[in-house]
Amino acid sequence: MEKKLIKQKQILEDIEMAEDIMRLANTVSFYSNRFSLIVKSWPQDKILYFSQSLIKRVIKNTISELYEELRELQ
Repeated sequence: MEKKLIKQKQILEDIEMAEDIMRLANTVSFYSNRFSLIVKSWPQDKILYFSQSLIKRVIKNTISELYEELRELQ
């Protein structure tokens, strides 16, 4: 029972973080409708580019999966 409550709390925290990211993606103006992420890796850094619509789709799917996981626990 305690493990279940801990898992539920973790899922709820993940949902909250994902919703924060979605709010950011909805309110921030992306330069050229692109989001860049610098990945520090050896031997050279890489810059990855994502479209705003992709970020929103990924977060929306993540939130849906988290809610489904939460329902399965209940």
